[in-house]
Amino acid sequence: METIQANEVKNVKFDSNIANKKCYTVVNYSDGGEKKESIGVLTGRYGDDSVYNGQVFESLYNGAIVWFANITGGLYVVADKTEEMRNKAQNYLDELLKNDNNIATDLLIASLFVEKLEAKGYVVTYYRMQITALYERLTARNKKVVDSGYIQDIQTENIQQIDNSLSNSISGCRIGLVLTTGLIISITAVVIGVMASMAWYIFYNLDMESRSDVSKSKELNKILAKVDPETKEQIFQFVNEYGDKRYKDGVRRIKMDLLWNNVKKYGLIAGGVALFLYVNNKGLLKNNKTKTK
Repeated sequence: METIQANEVKNVKFDSNIANKKCYTVVNYSDGGEKKESIGVLTGRYGDDSVYNGQVFESLYNGAIVWFANITGGLYVVADKTEEMRNKAQNYLDELLKNDNNIATDLLIASLFVEKLEAKGYVVTYYRMQITALYERLTARNKKVVDSGYIQDIQTENIQQIDNSLSNSISGCRIGLVLTTGLIISITAVVIGVMASMAWYIFYNLDMESRSDVSKSKELNKILAKVDPETKEQIFQFVNEYGDKRYKDGVRRIKMDLLWNNVKKYGLIAGGVALFLYVNNKGLLKNNKTKTK
């Protein structure tokens, strides 16, 4: 039994009868011996192997998608894992969409910061590059989700920036220069059960990327909020007066992050002072006992 590269497989087809089935095969050896070996959970896809001139099956095996060739002993179904795999895939998809939703909100607020800071004479090239990179990965992830064919009942939202004329007249910002194209983001979607094993694989990997990016977008806004405290307050006031729910949620998240940072910072300082006093007091008590003796 061997594994091969996916690009070596031709005439790929899909069979729902074997999708999400946990299987094993019996491997026959030249000396007459045989061994039962797991080949993971089949995705349902199969095709012709151009190297070994035989039929091969795609499988989710040890967290990776692989093609198994030379399954001479046949396929033996151990269990149907459809519901388990669908639930796992749905959980990763839900987190992925939540993260991307938060990133989209963060980018709107970051755009406000960058444009306002630039109008004040700050050099914002690096921040603008970060926004662009996060934006491009976000749109690419969303496209992969929608185009995967593994989901149904997709609910989307058209993310709107604050109107340019309003932002110009009120705050001097030029929002459209940062996010130049409209962003339509998926909010909810349901994994198709028969595609569960393939869905798990793609949504797991996309979710890992989204976890990293949502941390980066949060950190970006915390940094921008600290560049110029006056600008931060102007942005917060502007959003409070003119922003929609998404903008207000974004500002609320930044405020909570900044507050939590302060809590941790002053908590560490207080802890250090308490430790110093504790050690100092122990020393004083010890000295006093020695003098008493």
